[in-house]
Amino acid sequence: MKSNQKMSVMFWLFKAKLDKKGVAPLYVKITIDGEDVDLSIGKKMAPEFWDTETKRNTEGSREAEDINFRILEVQKDLERIFENLCREYQYVQPQMVKNIFNGKSANWSALEEKKQKETKHTLVEVVDAKMEELQLQVNAKLMKSSTHTTWKTSKKHILDFISYYSGGKDILLSDIKQDFARELVAYLTLHKEEPLSPITTERRVIHLKAFLDYAVEKEWLDKNRVQNFQYNPKSKKVTPLEYSDVIKLHAKIFENDKLNIIKDMFIFQCFTGFAYAELADLTAANIVDHGGRGKCLVRDRQKTMSTELVPMLPIVEEIVNRYHDHPLVLKTGKLLPIISNQKYNDYLKPVGTIAGFSRPLTTHLARHTFAHIMLNHFFLPLEDVSLMMGHQSMKTTKQYCQVGKERLMKSMSSVHNQMKDIDGQHAVTNWAS
Repeated sequence: MKSNQKMSVMFWLFKAKLDKKGVAPLYVKITIDGEDVDLSIGKKMAPEFWDTETKRNTEGSREAEDINFRILEVQKDLERIFENLCREYQYVQPQMVKNIFNGKSANWSALEEKKQKETKHTLVEVVDAKMEELQLQVNAKLMKSSTHTTWKTSKKHILDFISYYSGGKDILLSDIKQDFARELVAYLTLHKEEPLSPITTERRVIHLKAFLDYAVEKEWLDKNRVQNFQYNPKSKKVTPLEYSDVIKLHAKIFENDKLNIIKDMFIFQCFTGFAYAELADLTAANIVDHGGRGKCLVRDRQKTMSTELVPMLPIVEEIVNRYHDHPLVLKTGKLLPIISNQKYNDYLKPVGTIAGFSRPLTTHLARHTFAHIMLNHFFLPLEDVSLMMGHQSMKTTKQYCQVGKERLMKSMSSVHNQMKDIDGQHAVTNWAS
């Protein structure tokens, strides 16, 4: 094939892009059969030295000579490229000339460019880039360090999966298909040496989607192919402790002082509802005295950034006062002598066993117990329980506590009394007679 088309080129200064240094970029307009495209030649100059007739820099400096030489060089390259394309194609477009000049194929398209980017970038590269951005958020105090730790855990599990999935090799973004997330779930819940719980696995899937969304934002990936994958495991129902069980544990004295401290931390959680992250972060500054109405613990919950406001019950004040001058409290400035979450849960196991509980005690169980006690023993409205737990939705609170028989019997007793008439007879019976 051979084209009989003609091409013209015109160099021009893009004055609208004048920068702070007072220079503007040089472009060349490539025109073929009335169709044109603009191409930057990679040079800048001051507008006052641009000759619109000769299309040259008139400054007379060494830099001006370099610019004029570049103009001639670009013109010759474009003419050579056009001649070669005319020999190969029957119809040549300006974009084809521009593509070849930029080192691409003649029929290069945006879609092809996206695909090429995907073949260059990998999942590990995306994960690392996203984690760097999250670290900057932590440094700027826009993200809690505990939240960042959760992301780091997800990174570890995803990297382990990549090694399992591809035999130790990294995975190209272009190789990530729709079933990739399903494979991740199967690995984490079935094939991993220590399988994760469904709820924990769900968090890893959410983070995988976020990593791939980040790749799309950076234009390394044209589409997040796992975005529509749904993994909604049913959360395992947590049966809370009864109020009597908590009071019995509170009265228990252990021979080991460390176990007594762990027990008190657990009791504190049972009567405040604080998760470990909030418990470990409490200081005296979180105590607000409302005068005659008593004291409250007030803080923002790390997970949802919503406010938790919990009145300090006598049992809570007793625990705080007990550790007021504890060496660890004096050293850290915290409200209580807190240890790491892992060690805390490890020590809770012997506390529960020695105290006679048939199931392990955990920090999560304490939070469920708080909700249960407030709703079913002290009969607080669900709205109040939700506020104290720092939930943004009542739906979340309902997952923590169900209406117990004591609350139901109290409610039905009220209904029973309202159905009686003055003589003590049931109004329904009198009406029927």
